[in-house]
Amino acid sequence: MRNSLFLTVFTIAAIMMSCFGSAGAVEKTFKMADKQFYLGGGFAYNSIGGDFNGDHLLSGHSETILIPEINPGIGFGLTAGYSTKMSPLFYFGIEAAFSLTSQDYDFDILDEHNDVTAMFFDFNVKAIYGPQMIQPYLLPGVSAPYIKLKDAAANDYFLEDARFTGLGLNFGAGMDLYISPRVFFDINMMYRLTRLNEVEG
Repeated sequence: MRNSLFLTVFTIAAIMMSCFGSAGAVEKTFKMADKQFYLGGGFAYNSIGGDFNGDHLLSGHSETILIPEINPGIGFGLTAGYSTKMSPLFYFGIEAAFSLTSQDYDFDILDEHNDVTAMFFDFNVKAIYGPQMIQPYLLPGVSAPYIKLKDAAANDYFLEDARFTGLGLNFGAGMDLYISPRVFFDINMMYRLTRLNEVEG
């Protein structure tokens, strides 16, 4: 887990350094909108770690719920936001995002393998360095995860899906590449520190 966190922080830092270097090389006549609402969609890639390591389970009353190892997966994301100019160099934004990825899990102790659906509802603030067409930014915020594991909960009579919910903190960074004053491509990486405090079977 520590190595994964170090790799994530290092990658985000490298992206930010690369963005700042690239932004200075772009022609300085670019002019984006001082205020704008925006909508977007795209691809999402998600990896879930922490306690989902495949070596334990939850047990209460007559019910047992697996805590498997979840493999990375891909899906889609939707974003809505608003940004405004704070100074000649910096913009501030607020952003709501939703992502859904299809993954699978392994629980080798019982030789169980099945599907996972992971949804994240994010609300972030966006600090943007924006004088040029390539605009690096930081993206801290909060998230509400919903993770469903197919056939991962069982009692004496039924086999059901397990559903995990909770709250988390987001630490992200990325860059916007503008192709006009109001149209841009976006790429970002997000590390979510999440506490899943409810599970249903």
